[in-house]
Amino acid sequence: MTKVHFCRSSTIVGLLIQLVTFSRWNHVALEINGTIYEADMIYGVRKLPLAPFKKMWTETRALEVDVPNVLALYEFMEAQLGKKYDFTAILALPFRKDWQDPEKWYCSEYLAGGLRKGGVPVAVREDAHRVKPNDLWTALP
Repeated sequence: MTKVHFCRSSTIVGLLIQLVTFSRWNHVALEINGTIYEADMIYGVRKLPLAPFKKMWTETRALEVDVPNVLALYEFMEAQLGKKYDFTAILALPFRKDWQDPEKWYCSEYLAGGLRKGGVPVAVREDAHRVKPNDLWTALP
């Protein structure tokens, strides 16, 4: 089972991300069979069990996603583990700077990349300067 978890927190950073991105959500993560994959500001790209992940957020909503090629999705997500969080892209959000750096990820670009590898039609332009949590919220079927 594959789910996208949309998350929101009431921390200052979370509220700031919601404000700058015009979104109800300030984080997204992917669940594959009870394991969460995310790009975290402190830990970078990592995986963790679902239970402790859900306790970190004020609110979460999960959307089940039909992934045509789960193996390709899994391999992409695993290959990114240990990479750094993309602070440059976050700081560039208001300035429409190019967000793509294959060695660094922030949460929603990590998920968009993985979902595309898995054959999910993510309706966000691939040449867009950024993918925000709200973009995934509105783009996923």
